[in-house]
Amino acid sequence: MNHKKVLTMIFILALLLRLFFVFAIPVFQKPDENMHFEYIEFVAENKKLPVGGNFLSEFFQAPLYYITTSFILNSIKIFTENLWVQVMLMRLISVFLSMITLYIIYKIASLIFANKSLVLGILSFAAFLPSHLNVNSNVTNANLSQVFTALIIYMLILNLSKTSFRNNAIIGGLAGLALITRASSLPAVLTIPFAYAIKLFPRVKKAIKPLIIIVLIALIISSWVLIRNFMLYGDIFAYSAIQMSTPPDFMEKNIVF
Repeated sequence: MNHKKVLTMIFILALLLRLFFVFAIPVFQKPDENMHFEYIEFVAENKKLPVGGNFLSEFFQAPLYYITTSFILNSIKIFTENLWVQVMLMRLISVFLSMITLYIIYKIASLIFANKSLVLGILSFAAFLPSHLNVNSNVTNANLSQVFTALIIYMLILNLSKTSFRNNAIIGGLAGLALITRASSLPAVLTIPFAYAIKLFPRVKKAIKPLIIIVLIALIISSWVLIRNFMLYGDIFAYSAIQMSTPPDFMEKNIVF
C-alpha cells in the first residue's frame, strides 16, 4: 500500500482513539487528573504558583504547562462554568500535543531508518500503545514534556550531520523549556552532552563550546524555577516536595506459604 496513505491512516486512527479515550472515561477517573487540574485551577484563580508539599497534590510539578493552560482555562470559563466541559477541553489540548509528538517521532524514525515500513512500524507502536493512549488524553504536563523531549532528540540527530550556533541555541532553548515543564524530562536533557561527545569523539574538547552555549540558554530559561525550588524545598528539582506529596507504598508482607 502507498506509504502516504498508510501514514495518513495511522494518524487518523491515532487521533480517533485518543478522542475516544477523552470522552469515554469520566472526569477525574484518569491517573492524577484531578490533581493536575487542581494545579491549573489554582494558577488561573490566584495568578501565582502554589507551594508543593501538600499530601496527594501535584503542586511540586514544574510550572510551564500549568501557567500556559491556566490562561486557556480562564478563557474557557468566560463561556462556561461546567466542569465536564472544562476538563474535556483541557483533555483535547493533551490530544493536540500528543499528535505533535507523534509527528516528531515519525520525523526521528525517518532520519534514522531508510526502510519506510520500519518507520511506519515505529510510529504505529508509539501511536497505539495503550498506556500512551490514556496519558495522551489526560490532563497532565506529561504531554507537553513529551513534545520538548522528542524535539531535543530530533535536533540532536540533525546535529550529528551539521552543527551550528542556531542548532545549539534551539537545543538549549528546548532543554530549558523541558526543565520547567516536568522534572522527568531530565534524562532527555542529560543525553545532550553524551550526543556531542559521541559526535566529536575522540576530539571531545570540541564539544565544550557548543555545550556552554546550550547550558547558558537552558539556564536563562529555567534558572528562575530551579532557584525557586531550591529556596522552597532545598533542592532544584523539588524532590523533597515530591516525597511529601506522594504517599509511601506499603505492602503487607506475608512470609507464610
